[in-house]
Amino acid sequence: MISKIDYIKEYAKELKLLNLQKKIDEFIEHGENEDLSYQEFLYKILNEEIIAKEERKKQTRLKNAGFPVIKTIEEFDFEFQKSISKRHINRLLEMDWIDKIYNLIFLGPPGVGKTHLAIALGYKAIDMGYKVSFISMDNLVYSLKTQDIMRKSKIKINKIHSSDLVIIDEIGYLPINREEANMFFQLISALHEQTSIIITSNKGFGDWNELLGDPALTTAILDRLTYKCELFNMTGKSYRLTHRKSFLED
Repeated sequence: MISKIDYIKEYAKELKLLNLQKKIDEFIEHGENEDLSYQEFLYKILNEEIIAKEERKKQTRLKNAGFPVIKTIEEFDFEFQKSISKRHINRLLEMDWIDKIYNLIFLGPPGVGKTHLAIALGYKAIDMGYKVSFISMDNLVYSLKTQDIMRKSKIKINKIHSSDLVIIDEIGYLPINREEANMFFQLISALHEQTSIIITSNKGFGDWNELLGDPALTTAILDRLTYKCELFNMTGKSYRLTHRKSFLED
């Protein structure tokens, strides 16, 4: 004979109340132990359902973002990297710059924390409900070149266009040809004043002409990226080299 609990689980599944389906026995036990009123009992069920649903959405956003690793602001060593203000970064954590469609550009040599900050801001944005896409420059160029013939590339580019924040990492490590630079320009133009962008680069703007191979195209790209933008020039030693770990020394 099917019990009422089994019926509730089936109804919860049909209504996509997945948290209720999973935890109904726990809810009932808690309600009985705490002598909850009908109103309090129903509130607890629905409240936890909303919390669980939001967490599932967050995990989906996190998966779609494509971060290579998870970095947080709490892990960033502001005592080591003194060329950037903790006060400024904390202001960025409020995320109103995304609503106002501002861009962020982090320039500096390898190891100074550019990617760490970009990922940490992206992770916080996801936590606050924004859709984020992370991609390295070489993977972006590859996806742009192959989106018409590869489904995976097309999906990635579509996610970029539908994101609230796009993080393009490591511009400048590999040169690109004129065709690739033109595709990059078209993407930046499509995102301009529609989506916030975070750029990390080991090249100063003066070196972008050589990187992109076309002064006019470089000017057009930088014009769009820097129109509404916060620029951070990061300096100092490489955190990774300074804090290098050795297996043999361990």
